[in-house]
Amino acid sequence: MLTLSTRNMSADASRVVPGGRVAAVETTREAALAALVAFTQIPSTELLEVDARAIFSGPRGKFSVQNVRGKLYATKVPEAENAAVECTPEEAIELFTSADPSAASAVAAAVAAEQADLIASVEQVQTGPRAWINSAWVITLLAVAVLVAGYMSFSPDTPPEIEIIRDPARTASLHTGFDGLYGQPNATVLKLDHGRLAGLVNGAAEGKVTFATNYRYGLRAEQVVIVVDNGSVLEPQPDRSLVFLESRYPRMGAK
Repeated sequence: MLTLSTRNMSADASRVVPGGRVAAVETTREAALAALVAFTQIPSTELLEVDARAIFSGPRGKFSVQNVRGKLYATKVPEAENAAVECTPEEAIELFTSADPSAASAVAAAVAAEQADLIASVEQVQTGPRAWINSAWVITLLAVAVLVAGYMSFSPDTPPEIEIIRDPARTASLHTGFDGLYGQPNATVLKLDHGRLAGLVNGAAEGKVTFATNYRYGLRAEQVVIVVDNGSVLEPQPDRSLVFLESRYPRMGAK
């Protein structure tokens, strides 16, 4: 059996419905394929400010699917424990429905190959006369990775009601949509550039920088927000401006 539910989308995954939730209903492979194809047709600009997902449950488990710039990424639930896999609509259906893991199309094979390469590289590092040194380095690097992941999920300056977005593909898509200048001529302008926020004097794109810091993207009530390292929150608006407290910064153009 195959079921489909959606979040922030219509039941057939063909359009964005902010705040919408459709409970799981049984579907066919053909209808599921049509829904995934429709999902890929939604313009990227409509997906920037919502966390739109199609959730499928089938013989191989439960999968959450996102559209990132027209490409589908399927992640087995729980998402925190599994990596997103890029796939076509046809490959996604095979991934959800194949009862035989060995026949789960090229998608599963590619993931297995990637994991095998990773294991082989670690084994290679741990062999030879300096294996104990290399092993120590592997352990250290893994520890650092865990600490970084923990920071990205939560820091003391992250408002408790905001969930930080950790998916690299989603983050890259958001950078594409939000990078640029915001503000008014002859005033301080905000410049967003791939996770780096700067304040520019008199709106000059290359003018004097009054401050610079980092930011991340998060979800608050399923809406995308920009979380600055000090805990401040910039709220994107439908007109593509940004709001901070009572101030509005209109979109000025590309960075």
